[in-house]
Amino acid sequence: MGEQQILESFRVKGTVESWIENVFNLVKDHPKAVFPLLASFASVILHEYDMKPIVVDVSGESSSGKSGLLLLWSSVWGSPKE
Repeated sequence: MGEQQILESFRVKGTVESWIENVFNLVKDHPKAVFPLLASFASVILHEYDMKPIVVDVSGESSSGKSGLLLLWSSVWGSPKE
């Protein structure tokens, strides 16, 4: 039942072009933001090639932007507000 709820929560909205313009172009020159962003994309194709998952650990001082980056990386899969 939990997996069904997750599946039903996905919605298609926007375009790849608008995501590139409004998200990727803002961070493309910042490797610490881009690497986990690309890892999020890679996660779905690993299964197809029978590869182990990638784990990206992000740590740092309190109030250093980790939660904001997590929202950025999750934008690959949608917006929590929609």
